[in-house]
Amino acid sequence: MNKLTKSTLIAGLVLSVGAMSTLAVSPKANAETVLESNQYKSVTLFSKAEIKTLTGLDVTVKNAPAIQKALSEVAVWEEAGYETSEATLIANRVKLSYNQSLNLLKKMANTSNLQFKVTLVKNNYYPKAEIGVQNHVSAPEAEKPEVSNPGTETPEVEVPETSTPLGTVIESNAYKSITLFTKAEIKELTGLELTTKNAAAIQKALTDAKVWEKAGYEASEATLIANRVKLNASQSLALLQKVANVANLDFKVIVIKNNFPKAELGVQSHGSAPEVEAPETEKPGDSSNAGEEESAEQTSDIRQLQIELDYKKGDIQLQYQVNSNGTIKAQYKNGLTKENFQGAKAEEKVKAVLTGIDLNSANQSDIEKHVVKKLNAGSDYKQFQLQAQFTDNTKVKIKIKK
Repeated sequence: MNKLTKSTLIAGLVLSVGAMSTLAVSPKANAETVLESNQYKSVTLFSKAEIKTLTGLDVTVKNAPAIQKALSEVAVWEEAGYETSEATLIANRVKLSYNQSLNLLKKMANTSNLQFKVTLVKNNYYPKAEIGVQNHVSAPEAEKPEVSNPGTETPEVEVPETSTPLGTVIESNAYKSITLFTKAEIKELTGLELTTKNAAAIQKALTDAKVWEKAGYEASEATLIANRVKLNASQSLALLQKVANVANLDFKVIVIKNNFPKAELGVQSHGSAPEVEAPETEKPGDSSNAGEEESAEQTSDIRQLQIELDYKKGDIQLQYQVNSNGTIKAQYKNGLTKENFQGAKAEEKVKAVLTGIDLNSANQSDIEKHVVKKLNAGSDYKQFQLQAQFTDNTKVKIKIKK
């Protein structure tokens, strides 16, 4: 074999191997937008056209159930280029979060330039997939599929405004969903402009489960939210007044999905504008209720919590656990004040201690200072311990010795 022939064969082999490598990493639907990809997480957006390529269906409200069913198949996500293990995670997430994924597809169908977002969290302990929607500003999309294919759906008449899911989903998994509603979306739900004056009428409207069904929740979830607004009237009124008076503040709805499902309410900023606490100045009694709601939110995704501070004159212990049947076991012991109680009173103590701190995001020093302050205990402890396990199986462990 001469040198020229040998070189040609080697070059051909290199090209072949390169082509094989390309095929191995390039998905068949390879036009999706990868926003982030590293060893910890990947975030990918799929346009309406790419969803059609994967499922064979135009993204319309009428087709949403069929698309949702198709996206619950592992083979579809393998078609998109994911490994089998990753494809299984995504398919299971779509399947387990049926109503949420259906609402996301409907919202995508009715909103220009909105894409389906798939987030993969990669770790050795609890890999998982999340789904959502996100705007893709670099390529505005006109809603051509619905117009160009009138045989599959009657535009405008088939999809009235009331059937379009509202709110921005910031988290959705098997354990809970968190959705933000802007002032404009609250107006669309209730027919009322969100002002301090209208807050009471809006609060009353939000006690109707049909309003939350209009927002895209299934009947059981809508009932949970409506009952929460009704049973916590002063607190929900204070939150609405706060949203009315603070720029860039949204009304937050949390639905806990477990053996003991429930709904929580709150507010959250969607921008960098500072929050002027106008409602708290007007109605201080109601603002305290809002603070209590924040504490309830902090315990809503905790499965187990144990806090212990050791002092020379005694120990302080807090224990909190959500049982498999949804019941809660809580206990509080304070060797310094000789307090010792269990049940609802201890549960309220735990909530009070967690008010104003996020165990998932705060650093060790901030958590330690916050807990010590909330317990009205000194910093002269011998040892500080905190262990928390959440509904998604993530854990926080802190141990400080002096």
